[in-house]
Amino acid sequence: MRPPHNPNAASALLLLTLPLSTALPSPNQSPNYPPGRLAPHPQTCPLPGHLGIIPSLPSLIPWSHAPKCTTATNTTRLDCLFSSSTFRNGHGISIITSTTTMSNLVSVSAFDDRPAPLAAAKREALGPTYKITPVEGKGLGLIATRKIKRGEIIMVDYPAVLMSMEYLASSKAHHRRRLMRKAMEQLPGETREGIDALQRGKGGHEVDRIFGVNTYTVGMEGGLYVGLFLGVARINHSCRPNAYYRFHGDRLTVEIVSHSAIEPGDEILINYTPTGMPHTDRRRFLHENWDIDCSCSLCRANETTISDSEAARKQMDDLRETMMEARTNKFYKDAITIANDWMYYCEFEGLSPLQMELWDILADLNFLRGDLDNAIRYARMALDGWVKLGSVDDTQLENAREMVMKLWKEAEERVEKGVVGGGVRDGKGE
Repeated sequence: MRPPHNPNAASALLLLTLPLSTALPSPNQSPNYPPGRLAPHPQTCPLPGHLGIIPSLPSLIPWSHAPKCTTATNTTRLDCLFSSSTFRNGHGISIITSTTTMSNLVSVSAFDDRPAPLAAAKREALGPTYKITPVEGKGLGLIATRKIKRGEIIMVDYPAVLMSMEYLASSKAHHRRRLMRKAMEQLPGETREGIDALQRGKGGHEVDRIFGVNTYTVGMEGGLYVGLFLGVARINHSCRPNAYYRFHGDRLTVEIVSHSAIEPGDEILINYTPTGMPHTDRRRFLHENWDIDCSCSLCRANETTISDSEAARKQMDDLRETMMEARTNKFYKDAITIANDWMYYCEFEGLSPLQMELWDILADLNFLRGDLDNAIRYARMALDGWVKLGSVDDTQLENAREMVMKLWKEAEERVEKGVVGGGVRDGKGE
């Protein structure tokens, strides 16, 4: 994971760029907004923690509409609506977030388009992985159109709307709905049509009916966000899913990845609930939030199977935490054993992560233990796996590449010093 970014004045102001036709205010314009929920089309937004306005920086982020900022209730946070109709080749995006978080996104080039990795091109050459089609008792869903390998990226999707949970929690309902409606209105026509075609929840305000049953919680540096993804919204739920989503905040992109091999004609399913949520709580959560009476294989199973599943999922969470504690306390051999046990329970539940994630962990633990041979073996396996995955976010790929280089350098230094063998440490590090 990349470290948090501390935006400087320049990066913070880049997020304030407006359409070229928008006239900038005078340098002496007051940054204070009039009473009311929204400021009337501010021509720039204030810098985080800055009370003045600097209008002279060049335009690098072409917002299609002037940012709309809520009336500031304190001097440390200001939430604004930012919309771009050119994001991801015209898909468009609207984000309701603080100016600080937006400046962070700009500083890591989250809005920039990058060439697709080679593995993505090879994947596309195999043909579409799914089609959206009616599914009995569920409305629309995703059906696999070809064999999908375990750990393969099935879908790449982009948010139409992202809204900060902090804003959601602090805003009044009618203010929030008005800004959310504006966020949708400022999207390109095709994306708006996609939102209009989504299923609605029951009762309540139209905005709440759309967002209530079609959004997912994702994490970024600025905290948790509610995300509306048009493609992901078509994927139905299962408590025993065959796929899961990986959100990349620095790329504003979500990838749907297969837990296991999926055959042509199988429905692609993800879990709407936290993995460790108990069966009874999970069913209540699904009913209250999506009006779903789940009939997946796990929910139809007998009490023994359900109990075994709950125990395995709890063990998964406990083992991962214990593994990290063992690493912190330098019990590396124990941590390696625990890592393999953790993977066993993931396999048992059919909720396997990407194999490279385990290999990254084992490379790190073996290196810390002093077993350079196994560290290099796992690091090379991880690097090869990340290359073949072809993710839009190359952070883990670059981390794996750096790990391999570090290990080879360590191996060369050992040869120069005449050190033979893995050099496994005894004692606590054992």
